[in-house]
Amino acid sequence: MKSTISISEGARWVLAACVCACSGLATAQSALPIPAEVDAHALQATPDVEKSPEALAAYLTSGLSSDRQKARAIFRWITDRIEYDVASYFSGDLKPMDAAEILAKRKAVCDGYSMLFSQLARLANLQVKNITGYAKGAPSGRVESAQIPNHVWNAVLVEGRWYALDATWGAGYVDTAGFHHVQDDFYFLVPPERLLVSHYAVNDELGVERAANLDSAEFRRLPKPPARLMQAGFDGRTALEHARQNGFKRFVETFDLPYGSFEVLDAPVEYHLPRTSQRLLIHSNTFDQLAAVQGSNFSYFTPPHDGNFELTFQPESGPLYIMARRPDSPEFRALLGYLVGE
Repeated sequence: MKSTISISEGARWVLAACVCACSGLATAQSALPIPAEVDAHALQATPDVEKSPEALAAYLTSGLSSDRQKARAIFRWITDRIEYDVASYFSGDLKPMDAAEILAKRKAVCDGYSMLFSQLARLANLQVKNITGYAKGAPSGRVESAQIPNHVWNAVLVEGRWYALDATWGAGYVDTAGFHHVQDDFYFLVPPERLLVSHYAVNDELGVERAANLDSAEFRRLPKPPARLMQAGFDGRTALEHARQNGFKRFVETFDLPYGSFEVLDAPVEYHLPRTSQRLLIHSNTFDQLAAVQGSNFSYFTPPHDGNFELTFQPESGPLYIMARRPDSPEFRALLGYLVGE
């Protein structure tokens, strides 16, 4: 959701458009942090090494010691340098381009992002797949459901495990004003099962859909996941099971906050809640105070222990927001949104 709700204690509500860049160099799903020097090296590429895929791959991966770092350098360069081709997408003029053409044009749609990543990765001796499938819940809201495949992304083998990688969604989002370059590191090396409710691979190259007994018809029935559902820490398998158990109703509302600023460890994934006791456990090293807010009523989480905030309470009927405040701010910002029934 591109609107965030801020609230000052004393109940001043503000609804404002917000775009938040995700700037972390380490991803929650990565076993090891990525040295900042890897990103810096990628972003320092000069025009002379960007003229051909071979020269670019050689530059990006020079001196790097691991496949994880090589994949990161390629991902970071693509998400910084390649702009989503809004005009071609909405006009339907989607001509296939090879890597050299994309480097010259500096624009692509999802198949171009995926193809460029895979070609550079193979030149760097990485094992990589191009995955075609269905997608819903994009950062732009462009693709919610479809009867034919509407998205392409990658899988890359790192340290003996296949990870999903989506350079298109990692590069930014599209709205009525066009494409906005906003780095989203969540889409770098994601355990593919975390994307069960947003990405469906037609050929199930990684066996994820088979393991979840998920077919394309059921995937299309799933509610549109908020763009930040998985970034907030919700597990794709858990979301899928809740959807099946609750008649494919709406997921919890999420908001545009930087990836890594908090992580849900335990909270309902469904939007509609009964008026019964609820337990929430959220980890954050960014915020110093969390509260469940209904109108002007605040129910505060316990002070953090090792960054973990916990609250067990019984909400009243009506809208419920889980909100947080930074140490340097007087305002609370929404993390999650629910609707509590009678």
